[in-house]
Amino acid sequence: MKLAHVTPPEDNGIPQSIEKGRTKMDSADLVACVGKPLESAEVQSLLARLGVTQQIRIPKDDNEARVSLHSQGLSLIFKAEGSKSSRLKLDTVQFISSEEEGFTSFSGPLPGGLSFSDVQADAQRKLGESIHSDDEMRLEIWSYGALELSIDYGKDAPHRASTIGVSPPYEG
Repeated sequence: MKLAHVTPPEDNGIPQSIEKGRTKMDSADLVACVGKPLESAEVQSLLARLGVTQQIRIPKDDNEARVSLHSQGLSLIFKAEGSKSSRLKLDTVQFISSEEEGFTSFSGPLPGGLSFSDVQADAQRKLGESIHSDDEMRLEIWSYGALELSIDYGKDAPHRASTIGVSPPYEG
């Protein structure tokens, strides 16, 4: 498997709202990188600005590489570009609240005008009718342009949004 080393490109192409050390980030900048190859200038710049310096590779016997940024309330999930490819792409960006153990809430504006204080009715009012809902898993999914937006609701009542993910549509 080819390893990608994270180095900042000369021309980053990412707006200055994402800067290493800044507490406010714009979710739109992160979402714009979903589906892009790990070695693309946009993803490399994003990783550098987030302070990610480790090599990203899929662990043996797994199908994804996860970069968890606990203090920034983010998780980035990379997957292979194809079933026989060793090239990785940014598959999912998860915006995480402090409801999730070990995480500090993502501090910037969230996709879809959402807030971590939103309960299911608030999210439905903001995003419209979902395309999938699983009450047992406390999960709801919406179409979000060419992507999908998912919300995992917290375990404890009143079940507020705890993780908001943006990824390509599920193919299965």
